[in-house]
Formats: sequence, structure tokens, C-alpha cells
Amino acid sequence: MAQPQSSSGTDGPIAAWGESVPLSPGDTLRNGLSDMTLSVTLLAHEWQVRVARHPGAREETAWHQWCHSALPEHDEGLERFARGNEAPRVALRPALADLPLIVRPNHPLHLPPGTDTTIYMSTLVWLQLMVGEDRRLMEVPVRQPSWTWMGADTMEGELCYASLTAARLEPDNLPRRPWRAMSAVRLRHEGDDYLTLDRFSFPAPIMPLFRQSEPGVDGAHSLWTPTLSIRCERDLATASLKVEATPPPEAGPCTALAPARQPVERNHLVRTMDRIFG
Repeated sequence: MAQPQSSSGTDGPIAAWGESVPLSPGDTLRNGLSDMTLSVTLLAHEWQVRVARHPGAREETAWHQWCHSALPEHDEGLERFARGNEAPRVALRPALADLPLIVRPNHPLHLPPGTDTTIYMSTLVWLQLMVGEDRRLMEVPVRQPSWTWMGADTMEGELCYASLTAARLEPDNLPRRPWRAMSAVRLRHEGDDYLTLDRFSFPAPIMPLFRQSEPGVDGAHSLWTPTLSIRCERDLATASLKVEATPPPEAGPCTALAPARQPVERNHLVRTMDRIFG
């Protein structure tokens, strides 16, 4: 996985996703990801977490991490958590969104009849802040998501997050970010006419996360989800969905990193399938 990059003066350990960092009272672990700064401070009887966002700032490409033996100079976004008897260790664990994503390609993509097309996309992850052995203090999205509604009308449907994608057809063209999970969406179109893909539902809560066992072309151990397969027998109304067991072959060898938020239950999957294309 992509390792956080330290700055000069770092006096503590550097850890990647899921790897714990030991802290002493008075230490602050600071993380810079995308447009967010997340600071975790250990005190004698409490944990302090500060989340500061910098909207409009250019998105970073690297994860920066510092460990300082000092308190932050501000209380922006401060939340306090009383300590239990957990070990003085902290880790960041990634998770996919807690709601489905309504993904819209930047430009409509037209699929010829009788073809298999795979598009590649990436989605932002949530940070789960873990202390001790495995106690979760809180979670926060790397970037604040936008809301949207998926359904036939305001009475029938569900609240979702909105996401844009370039719907790339080559995996190597997908920009890598440590806080983004890459996915392959395989579309099998068995109809007789062109199928226009202008949006689809990505069932993030039932997707686990994997990480590459070996570094990719960029030298990073990227995050991947299992392949999402969508089959259209005739048109959008006949679409069915399947979450595969593993990431696509393009990801290379991968190891499981985080389970899905929700088990893939039959009823939930049927509801998801009913709204694949809105």
C-alpha cells in the first residue's frame, strides 16, 4: 500500500493503512490526505481528534504523516474521547462508503450490442480511527461527499452519495491516490441496440476492500474492490448485478484488507439490483 510520506523533523513511526502507531501521552499523529488534515492526540485520560478541511485546495497525490511530541495549536474540528484501558496505539483503517454511490460518467458511454465492456473507476474511502487493539473511535470521509436520491420518485427510493467518473477503459490510465479504491465494472450487454450508460449504482456497503500484495507500476500497493459485474439481457430494465469474490486480474495478487460493511444478503442484493440504473 502507499506509504505515508514524512516531513523533516518527524520523530515518530510512519504507518500505512491498518498499521498501528504507538504514542506516548502528549504525542500527536497528524495525517494530511487530499484536502483534509486529521490529527490524533493522546493525553493521560483522553483521545483528542481534530479534523480540518481545506476546500478548494488542490488535491494532494501523497499521504503525509507526522508524529510530534506537542499539542496542536488550534481546536478546529476538535472531538474528545475518554480513554478506557486500551493500549496507547492508533491506526487508520479504510472503508468504502456507508451508502450506495450513484456514479455518473463525465460523458455518456454507448455500449454496442453483444459486447463485454469493462470500465475502471476509483472511489474515495472513509477513515476509521482505531485505538488499542481494535476499538473504533470514529470515522470520517476523506472528502465530504455530495448527496443524491435514487428512485422512481420521492416516496420510493433511497438516499445515496453522488460520484463522477471518467469511466476509463484502460486501468493504467486511472490516477492512483492512497485514499481511493479502484474498481473494475464489467458490463455485459446482450441486447440488440446500443446501451447508453449515463449513470449506475455502485453498491459500496456490500463491497470489501483489498490491497495489492505487490506494488503496481507507480510503486504503490493500491486499494481495490472486487469486480462488479452487470448483465443486461435486453435493456436497462433487465439488468442484474453480481459482486465477484476478488479484484480483477489487472490488480495482480491482492490480500483482503477490510470486510464489507454489510453482508451480501439476498433481499439487499435484490433491492440494489432494482436500482442499478435508476
